[in-house]
Amino acid sequence: MPATVTTLNRVFNYRGTQLPDPGPSLTPHEAVQVLSAAHPALTNSLLEGPVVEGGKHVFTIKVQAGTKG
Repeated sequence: MPATVTTLNRVFNYRGTQLPDPGPSLTPHEAVQVLSAAHPALTNSLLEGPVVEGGKHVFTIKVQAGTKG
């Protein structure tokens, strides 16, 4: 029986919202940089995962609280 390779799509969870993968050829960190154009808080974030859920690689984006001054 020949082996089949299945590619899992990526999604990025940010505050309960699933953001689509901006480019499968990008690394996860590069993808978050692209997503930060629409979500500026992502520029100061941590990336966790992936976890396989529902046939997708799910990354969780956690925003770090910064300090001014």
